[in-house]
Amino acid sequence: MYKHSLFILIWMLSGFSSFAQSHLFLKGKVKRDIYLELPFEVFHGHIIVQAEIQGATHRFLFDTGAPNMIRGEFLSSKVKPKSQKISDSQNQKGKMALGIIDSLTLGGVNFYDYAALDHDFSENFPFSCYDIVGFIGSNLFRDLIVKIDWKEQKLVVTDDLAKVNPTTTPIKMKLVGSQLLPYISLSLGTDKKANLPVLVDIGYNHQLMLNKKEYEKKAQKAGFFSRVMELEGIGSTGIYGAANSHQYAVTASRIGICAVDLTNMNIATSNGSSKIGTKFLAYGDMILDYKHKHFYFESTDKIVDLTTELPAYTPGVRDQKMVIGFIYRDDLKSMMKPGDQIISVDGVDLSKLEPCRMLEVSPRAKERLQILSDGKLVDITL
Repeated sequence: MYKHSLFILIWMLSGFSSFAQSHLFLKGKVKRDIYLELPFEVFHGHIIVQAEIQGATHRFLFDTGAPNMIRGEFLSSKVKPKSQKISDSQNQKGKMALGIIDSLTLGGVNFYDYAALDHDFSENFPFSCYDIVGFIGSNLFRDLIVKIDWKEQKLVVTDDLAKVNPTTTPIKMKLVGSQLLPYISLSLGTDKKANLPVLVDIGYNHQLMLNKKEYEKKAQKAGFFSRVMELEGIGSTGIYGAANSHQYAVTASRIGICAVDLTNMNIATSNGSSKIGTKFLAYGDMILDYKHKHFYFESTDKIVDLTTELPAYTPGVRDQKMVIGFIYRDDLKSMMKPGDQIISVDGVDLSKLEPCRMLEVSPRAKERLQILSDGKLVDITL
């Protein structure tokens, strides 16, 4: 039986919910008969890969929930970048320039003239802690097949399905927009008749996030979820930061992905797209077949029980400080509020740590928590 808490650091990045389309996302070329194996590092639940650009090797975050993104200095001078309106994972809006990468090398294979958005992650906390120059996104894999092997910590990229040797029956995968974001349908309930469209977002270091409006309009009325809680607090962090948010925390009796049933899963809603993330890889490997628009979930388990206790609270990040995000326990709501700074956790003083070091310490106390609320230090015993 797997025991995972859904509610870990709530600040982590997921992909874009939407942004303007561009024909540039459909450009780019790579040789035929491609096959490469690319080792990856898991950093805060994200997949980090090495790629070569302009003669040097750099770190990239692998993110199927977004297009390619990179610092402007790596964009081609041959094509003038064009401004694009975008929304981040929390539907906060902004603009980025869209240009072309002359050449990007993954596992010894060159990818030429692929589009990328201009963004400098060194200027955004907590992304500045990742030491990345960009994202490897879905538009790089047009007409290719990507296998994510979590146990071996490697990506396999090819244009020949036989070379990844799937052993399960696929489901349909819809590629949305010119950035080719991959969507699949999960089944809900014991009768397996209801479907939930989700983005396969490997830039999201969690399990399952449910779009709030979709939950309110469809899922809530259908009765697929139990233990419903309404929450006011600070939501996940996108490219443009975290925002105050009204959300739900629910428990799903059953969610099906391909031939695997996940039971008793705790789920939080958000303002962004419904999505599954890297936590699903704990239960099986994924094969995203962009070429044939199929999705495979390779697992030896047919049923995975995810029963776990809800947390007392979840953390958030604001102004490079760890804060209270959402409060789950009713008895704590008179002692703390969303946005209160977390000073210490079980005796570990977070306030004296450098911001990136702070992220390496669990902000969820087991016994003792100290917060700064309205200018006063408050000690709480859990």
